[in-house]
Amino acid sequence: MPCFPVVMSRDIGAGTVGIVAISNGIVTIPSDIAAVPSDIAAMSNDLAAVPSDLAVMSRDIAAVPSDIAAMSSDLAAVPSDLAAVPSDMAAMSNDLAAVPSDLAVMSNDLAAVPSDIATVLRDLTAMSSDLATVLRDITAVSQNIGAKPRKFFVVANGIARGSIAPLPVQLWRPRHMARYGSGVRYGSGARYGEPDQPERKKKMAKIRRDLKKQPIPNKTAGAAQIATACTDNPNATTLTTQLAALAAATTGLTGAFNTAQLARAEAERLTGLQNEAEEAWDLAYDEFVDGAQTATKGEVSKIESLKLEGYEPGRAPAVGAMTQAASLVATTGDFVGTIDLAWDKVPGARSYVIQQTTTPADEASWKLAGSAVKSSFTAAGLISGTKYYFRVAALGTAGQGPWSDLAEKMAA
Repeated sequence: MPCFPVVMSRDIGAGTVGIVAISNGIVTIPSDIAAVPSDIAAMSNDLAAVPSDLAVMSRDIAAVPSDIAAMSSDLAAVPSDLAAVPSDMAAMSNDLAAVPSDLAVMSNDLAAVPSDIATVLRDLTAMSSDLATVLRDITAVSQNIGAKPRKFFVVANGIARGSIAPLPVQLWRPRHMARYGSGVRYGSGARYGEPDQPERKKKMAKIRRDLKKQPIPNKTAGAAQIATACTDNPNATTLTTQLAALAAATTGLTGAFNTAQLARAEAERLTGLQNEAEEAWDLAYDEFVDGAQTATKGEVSKIESLKLEGYEPGRAPAVGAMTQAASLVATTGDFVGTIDLAWDKVPGARSYVIQQTTTPADEASWKLAGSAVKSSFTAAGLISGTKYYFRVAALGTAGQGPWSDLAEKMAA
């Protein structure tokens, strides 16, 4: 039995080891405590994912009955598929049973080929002799043509009328063989001896020319697309000259269109200046007439001395009063932004005044388009695609007549 000092020494050593272990454990406690938040966060993430996992599981479980139903329908179809197998096998057996007879027919057909070839050779030999006879006849005819040209025509006419027998030449084709090169093959369903089917003639497509009816911008854009499509196009190798001519014409048309657009804009500007000047003249004339009315005190002789025309209010119109201009017609003009007008001539009219508008119901919108001494007029400076309305009145010694009925036309 060990003595007390030894035991005590051993216990003290064991206690030291335990104290060291406890110390090491205490040292790791802060790091373990520091790891707790991250562990809690990971646990929280896992718990947050549980509802979605449960939802997926729920959907999968919900799909089980439909999957089982689909499996049941597939299994239900198995007996019918198995039941059809004997009939399919029987049909296959019938097809296989017909093979020997088909092979026998093919063998018979192939056996007849040598005899057909022999017949062809005999006919070719006969044809060769017939051709020799034809050559002799042609030689004789050619000799007769030089000396007796009329004899050749008499013989030809006689053959045509049937009074002279034609030369004994007959092209022969085997009755039981298809024409070589006709595309008929063995197994195609065609029978030997049947006439060849005539080849269907393919109709040639025609190219539309609708682009000619399009506005100029569409024409030039279409020509540009054609030029792009023809670049490195094997179908356009022979169209070099025509393509160059189309390109030159497109360039000319584009330039003329742009010039016309600029001219139309300038014409609109000048027409606007003209209308403003005419309105200013009308205002000045009214002011002059108002002054003359005051100066002459309404005496006719004084009014006429100023080269003005007077009238007495309330009296019937003077003889020669203008009637309404009739049959006003508007047509597309010869140039872009123009419309031609024509109407019946009014007796006694010295000139005509023409007005235009785009809103005929608004009386204030009517503007002077111009004047004419003849019963025709061309309105210029119009906007393409806009509908214009026109009216005409005659001017004579008795003043202005009533306005005509309206005429309308969309400017091109």
